[in-house]
Amino acid sequence: MEARAIDVFGAAKVQQIKHYFKEQDKGNRGTIKPEQIAIVMRTAGLAPTEDELRQFVSVANKRANGAVSLELFFGFCAAKQKDNDNFSDLVQVFHSFDPEQTGMISQKVFRNLMRNVGEPLTQDEVDNLIKDVCGGEDPINYRDFLQTILQK
Repeated sequence: MEARAIDVFGAAKVQQIKHYFKEQDKGNRGTIKPEQIAIVMRTAGLAPTEDELRQFVSVANKRANGAVSLELFFGFCAAKQKDNDNFSDLVQVFHSFDPEQTGMISQKVFRNLMRNVGEPLTQDEVDNLIKDVCGGEDPINYRDFLQTILQK
């Protein structure tokens, strides 16, 4: 598991996370309590949402009777980092169509992207996306759009 974590975070970040995890592991059992998850993640520079924390605590309570091992913790952190990487990658796609880096693109550009990049959407699907997710705004704030569609 540590090798996978190193692939995701790099060796220095893995050591940092392990250090913060061990600080919270008061009984030296190799586990922390679910309520300590947020402390370790935020101290390590990760930024989980409250929903993500609730989800992780729920998983920890079901799988490990509330004892969060370092392996389980790294698994959750890696998934969180992957989500962050996906978000960053998608923002970069939109950046290339936002020459002034305002965080906004026109509906025309947005429509073109949705119809021609990746798996193309139909005109009706694009119309619904603009109406339902973007609130019909023009220009469209693509960071807000991405945050909305990537929420779990």
